[in-house]
This record gives sequence, structure tokens and C-alpha cells, in this order.
Amino acid sequence: MDLYKTVAGFFVRGSDEKDTVPTMAGVPTVDPNKTLVVEKPATYIKAPKAPDKRDRIIKRLDVFQLMQCLPMPEERAKKYLSSLNVAIEKYSINTAKRLAAFLAVIGDESQNLECMTDPMNYSAQALAERWPQMYADRFSKANNNAITPNGLAKSISGTAQPIANVTYADKLGNGGPSSNDGWKFRPRGPMKVVGRAFYTHFAQHLGVDVVTNPDLLTEPSYGMLAAGAFWASYGMNFYLAHDQFEQLCLAIEDIKGAGAVKDVIGLEIKLESYQRCLEILTK
Repeated sequence: MDLYKTVAGFFVRGSDEKDTVPTMAGVPTVDPNKTLVVEKPATYIKAPKAPDKRDRIIKRLDVFQLMQCLPMPEERAKKYLSSLNVAIEKYSINTAKRLAAFLAVIGDESQNLECMTDPMNYSAQALAERWPQMYADRFSKANNNAITPNGLAKSISGTAQPIANVTYADKLGNGGPSSNDGWKFRPRGPMKVVGRAFYTHFAQHLGVDVVTNPDLLTEPSYGMLAAGAFWASYGMNFYLAHDQFEQLCLAIEDIKGAGAVKDVIGLEIKLESYQRCLEILTK
């Protein structure tokens, strides 16, 4: 009696069948009474990877490192050094890669910690090029794709307060042009944080009323803390974990650019600064 049955593609033998294995065409016969010896594959020990110098922990900068990373007079470096060291510890900007990126960004935003407030006194042409959707009249193909300022840009050209109030109106938590929010909460500090929503967030986070007194962000201590809080709040270290410094810069522009076009020249400056800072911090 044939007690073999097919179950899920395998042969199953009944209890009264002899110790034989049925054969199938093209499949070798295996003796079930023979011990099968399986040789273990050779074990290879991988050599440990050399530590990445860019992940070196940096708890503090000294004056001369800061001056090398962001060229500036010693007096200015000393003015901001202590506040910078507090921020990098508080917000885990504590590896060579993270710190190099942070310095490159705030260095470009603040002209190496010299300018703590955006003057906002743009020319009509600069307004059209920076915010074309708001201030450009047209893209003229007949004129080498040149951007032409519109009437609005020309009417407020060079007047800082109207420019800020129009450019940042109804964005970033601000009210309309007449609210004066654009001017009151214009870009300040090393990171050039901007908008009522950002100032309110930092006031709650820092426990300091920068909404009532926004110029506090131009001071080294509060400005650096606000820059660090911005960095941590928007997960900038995540980009660096994936070696995406360029994407990090673009993300910052998207967050606080109020519809501005990408600053290609500024991005190139940041990339050069990032590489220089990395070289200095990994020596």
C-alpha cells in the first residue's frame, strides 16, 4: 500500500513504511539513516572601522578656534565665545560636524557675528530678485530673462520699515502690513530668526520676553540661545547624521525665508565655510 502522500509539495511517509525515501525525477536520493555533516562557513573577523574625526566630541571652543572658523577680530570673538559655548552644550551641537555646520550658518547669516539685525534697506532690484513673486513685474525673455521690479518694489525701495512690514505681512505668525509686526519681528540674532511665531516660541522656551523687547536677541547670550533653540527645534542635527549639509541650508531658508528664492551665492559661501570649519575642528 502506498502510504506516501503529498503535503504542501513534500512527501510524507506513513507509520508502517520502511526507511526508504521515494525518488523524484532529477532529485538526488538521500539516505535518511546517514548522518548529514554540514560544514560551518569560515568566520571572518572584520577590521574595526576607523572613527570618523567629524564625529569627535567638542565641548567648548576657544577664542583662537572661533577666529579661525569665522575670521573676526579677537575682541568680537571674546564677546560671543562664552554664549556660543553655552548654546552648543545646551542644544547638543557638540561634534565637529555639527559645530562646523552651525558656525557656517550663523557666520553667513550674521557676517561673522558682526551684524545682529537685518537692516532691510533693499533696493527695488534686490527686492525683485529676492522675492520675485511679490516684487517682480515680469520675467522678460526678450531681455535675457532679467527680473524687473514692479511698482510696489519701487515705491518702498530703500525704506526699511515699510519693506519689513510688506515682506513679512501675514507670514510667520505676523499680522498685516499695518500691524508693524514685520518690522518689530524682523530678522535678528546670529541665526536671523524672524516673525512673531518664532519670537513667541523663543520667549516661552528661554523664559525671556523677547516679544515685548525683541532687541534682546541682538545680545550675545539671548541671540546664541535663540540660534541653538532654532537649530534643535527644527532637527538640524538629523541632516548632518546623513551628511546633508546642503539640504540643511535649504531647509533653513524654507523655514524662515517668507517665500524668498534660494540664495545660491549664500549657499556656496556656507559650503566653503563648512569645509573650512571641519578642517579646523578635526585637527
